[in-house]
Amino acid sequence: MGLLGVVCSAIATDHGGWVPHACEEFNGLFWGVFLDAAVIPATALSWLVDTSFEPER
Repeated sequence: MGLLGVVCSAIATDHGGWVPHACEEFNGLFWGVFLDAAVIPATALSWLVDTSFEPER
């Protein structure tokens, strides 16, 4: 994943794309990726739960 980020940054730098420069930009990028990585698997799992599932009492 890190190697992919480095390759994408190199391509973006060469072709005039957006690359983070300030600490706030890196921070926003990190938290955006982190939240996506945390939420997307939970969303996929919730779609896979059987509709007849009943929680414990």
